[in-house]
Amino acid sequence: MLINAKGISGGQAEISGQISSQFLSALLMTGPLSRDKIVLKIKDELMSAPYVHMTMNLMKKFGIIENSDKDMLFEVSPGQYKSPGTYFIEGLNLKIPFYDTLTIKGCNILRISM
Repeated sequence: MLINAKGISGGQAEISGQISSQFLSALLMTGPLSRDKIVLKIKDELMSAPYVHMTMNLMKKFGIIENSDKDMLFEVSPGQYKSPGTYFIEGLNLKIPFYDTLTIKGCNILRISM
């Protein structure tokens, strides 16, 4: 995968599942912003699969469809994030970098109630 000043070209990468789930989640969340499909192959066991699944479920709520195969292969095609309207954010989830991506794409969070 190549990231340069002209955007994200997409492509394929093989990464360890032993690294932070936040790293894998960040790569998945850039998929819709890329010019071509992003394919991520996990070369060993995905240690923090529940957190990656949370990211994938959140992306789905914002209109992004991705494919995964037994937590060993993840594919995200170019697309457009879409506002789901009202969305409840749990306190812990405020630390997930997903909202930075939404800001870049111009989605607005109108009201956050805590």
